[in-house]
Amino acid sequence: MTSMMKRLKTGAIALTAVATLSACATGGPKLDEANMNADERQLASYAGEDYVEQYAVQAGLAGAAGGAIAGCIIAAVAGASCEDGALIGGGIGALAGAAYGAEAGRQTAQLAEQQLGEEQALAVAAQELDDARASNRAAQAVVTQQGRRLASLRERMESGAASREQYDAALEEARQAEMLIGGSRDKLRDSLGDIEKRIEAERDRGGDTAKLTATYESLKKEADNLDRQLAVLTSDREATEALMASS
Repeated sequence: MTSMMKRLKTGAIALTAVATLSACATGGPKLDEANMNADERQLASYAGEDYVEQYAVQAGLAGAAGGAIAGCIIAAVAGASCEDGALIGGGIGALAGAAYGAEAGRQTAQLAEQQLGEEQALAVAAQELDDARASNRAAQAVVTQQGRRLASLRERMESGAASREQYDAALEEARQAEMLIGGSRDKLRDSLGDIEKRIEAERDRGGDTAKLTATYESLKKEADNLDRQLAVLTSDREATEALMASS
């Protein structure tokens, strides 16, 4: 194994240790939404910061990186080189915590907590379905992009051409993407719970629940799709880490 690969392995262990400590934190600076691409912003806006952070802590994925690594991530989103990003990162300092998410509340909570009419409740659920579908499309695009980057990284690792900075930045970016998708999935699960409560309440009153139930079933499919997207990305990232561990 080349000395470069050994340095990469050492860097990976150090980054994992820092990320684990960061997962225990309750706050900290966030990545600015302006530095995300359109698909990442869609996921962040749908999930909201609280959901992203909660998922990060539960999954142990809250990332932490030095300024140079953060710069690589920002540069990758902007289409610049990792080297240029490292120079920028040196000026902005260390970043820690979950990816940026818009302050978005659970709009479906009002289904059960407020006396909405049937048409109003259906409108809220329908909007949730539209948002969930848009987030699924964004998740698929993010997973495809991350998959290509991780595959390219593994090829460079096997040939000894990958630098420590490239490895650290790619893995950190993949974790950030997992947080966004996982946060979106968690938010959708909570919304499903809200809609389920409304359906139960309507049934108790003898109301018609057919349309709301149909929307609920469609939303369950979207949640399953987000689960699958997250599983694909996590598996891809873990395969990259396993390659490093076996080197």
